[in-house]
Amino acid sequence: ALPCLWQRHTSQSAVAVSGAALRAVRTLEVTPTARYDLVESLLTPQDLESVINEARRLGERFRTDQDSVDAQPSFELELITAGEWNHASFEPLLRQPLTALTEEVCTLRNEDLFISQALIRRYRPGERRAIPVHYDHHAMATAVCSLTTPKEGSGIYVQPGAHASTRAFVDFGGAGSFVVHGWDLARGVDVRGDEERYSLIVWYKPSKDVESGGTGWYESLADGGHAEAQFRLGMRSLTAGDEVAANKWFAAAAAQGHWCSMHRLGRYQLASGNAE
Repeated sequence: ALPCLWQRHTSQSAVAVSGAALRAVRTLEVTPTARYDLVESLLTPQDLESVINEARRLGERFRTDQDSVDAQPSFELELITAGEWNHASFEPLLRQPLTALTEEVCTLRNEDLFISQALIRRYRPGERRAIPVHYDHHAMATAVCSLTTPKEGSGIYVQPGAHASTRAFVDFGGAGSFVVHGWDLARGVDVRGDEERYSLIVWYKPSKDVESGGTGWYESLADGGHAEAQFRLGMRSLTAGDEVAANKWFAAAAAQGHWCSMHRLGRYQLASGNAE
């Protein structure tokens, strides 16, 4: 088994799960290169009740600063940052489940990964209800659990194409299961009706990237022709103000049919007067 620990500083105290049988997993291919896996019933009803009660008790501590995706209030409570607990009250509730989750994530993604960040995000009527389609580009892998009973046709969706008509909501099957996916899956959130949803989100990276705060896996993948990685390097270059480098990566990815890159490249060509 891979030496997978939920946190890079707990090699002596982490719960031993290497010999445990893996839980039921369902896999859905979304694109030729991107998929998600559903790890069923990892959190027990008792776990869920305890975590939800604590999250509601700390309701006033949920941050409302701007989300990086759409600049809307985030309504999130950050539990772990750079592998370290921020709220000690959650540690006895989640240490064992997160250790088991990490074993599953490492096995499913075939990588030696560590928790870089974990948070609880809430979607209540009158607060934030949606997050536009995006990539979790800052993490190699993401695990998401609905802590409350999810409603059908609401919550997390995947979007393999450019148009919203390609969206498909993720069927968690119930509270306590985790959806695990890579950085190359386009997804969003649309909580509908009167549903109140609390989600636990866990982000994973290789240990060197947890320590540095980096994303060191993109360069080799982009050089090898991975369209999603090329798009990500294009976005990184654009943020740095290097439009030439950005559009080189966008063009490489667009040539492979990557719709986000096509959109970015088209906007650049229109602005520069080079559109055909």
